[in-house]
Amino acid sequence: GQPNLAKPLGAMIVYQSGGRHHLLNVFTCTGSVFPQACFIALPCALISAGLRVAQNKGGLVYLGLNLDEAILQDSSAWTGFSVLVGFFAIFRTSHSYARFWDGC
Repeated sequence: GQPNLAKPLGAMIVYQSGGRHHLLNVFTCTGSVFPQACFIALPCALISAGLRVAQNKGGLVYLGLNLDEAILQDSSAWTGFSVLVGFFAIFRTSHSYARFWDGC
């Protein structure tokens, strides 16, 4: 016969409840998407914070970057972007909600 190549399922993740354990469960590596999200979000946050500090101290003027006249300073561009992001969030949520009820 053929060898069984299927890996056995691991034990169920048991979480401690109550008090500070709810916050600490966010930082667990097993069964959490938080470490992967931080891997993507943290470098972006650090780069944007560095650019903001450089802009406030006038460091970007020497590079020819004047962010005071950027497109996001215009309220109509910002409003359009916010509406688009809101529409996508609502569409995805309603679509996943419908798929959930189709599967039940």
